[in-house]
Amino acid sequence: MSGYVTANRALWLTVASVLMVATLRLFRTQRLGTGKPWFKRKAKPADRQSQGPRWRATSCGRPRPVGPWAPLAGQYWKQTRFDTRHVLKSVPFQIMVAFGPG
Repeated sequence: MSGYVTANRALWLTVASVLMVATLRLFRTQRLGTGKPWFKRKAKPADRQSQGPRWRATSCGRPRPVGPWAPLAGQYWKQTRFDTRHVLKSVPFQIMVAFGPG
């Protein structure tokens, strides 16, 4: 019996680790509709004379992050705190805690 419990625990720890890594790899802070569409056809370019004068935007540069994971970890942590706080305050969660097994 002990071997089955240990194997079950190892299996679920592996599944949880894979899901956590997938979550970290796929996490995006963009809202719906702000990213590049996957299946949308590209619009045909209009005639150059009908567009009017073209202006070039200037850039003063953006600050460089300390490490490659620093900004992603910060965004992930803020989003996780936000989601956890609101789940814990939600009525369905409080009902599950009040009437759950135990």
